[in-house]
Amino acid sequence: MARKIDPDKRTRILQAARKTFNEYGVEKTPISLIAKRANIATGTIYLYFKSKEDIVKGLVDLYMSRSSERFIPALSHPDVATAIKNAVHEALQHAGEEKDLLRLIDVYRSSGRSKPTKGDEMGLLAIETKLNSVVEQGIAIPYNSRIVAEIIGGMIEWIAKICFVYKVTNISRYEKTLVSMLQHGLLKDFGKKRS
Repeated sequence: MARKIDPDKRTRILQAARKTFNEYGVEKTPISLIAKRANIATGTIYLYFKSKEDIVKGLVDLYMSRSSERFIPALSHPDVATAIKNAVHEALQHAGEEKDLLRLIDVYRSSGRSKPTKGDEMGLLAIETKLNSVVEQGIAIPYNSRIVAEIIGGMIEWIAKICFVYKVTNISRYEKTLVSMLQHGLLKDFGKKRS
């Protein structure tokens, strides 16, 4: 008889891993310490995650899901230029609030995993859908919406990393320029209307 998966235990494992990875780094964190902090047996972790890398994927997915949940409502603003501005702002705000999870994206990608997580896919699909909608309305320039969604996601991720993880510069230096670039690059006649 298969064991019943308890969502609370999965959550406790992720919370313990997040805290422990933040303290010791992924490489130096043993599964046994995560289990101890989650108050479960070490073997129980393997009912929920195949490996430490799978736990990292779970945390990256958590980050991506929360980011998507944060910026997707902003995309529904009736004025497309404002929707772009608000969505970028929300995604970057979220990155600043959860920079410990943002750091794990590099760990996830360096493990040879480049496939988007479920949370990442949710955000990409929302951007893609919005782009298709505004192209159909004649508001936006037609591009391959999936590729544009991936480029936008990549730019936001890069900006978030250099500002919040590597602390090279302040976020305000990039946010306004990114928003303007997206508005001018995606929306037909954007500059003419605003002049």
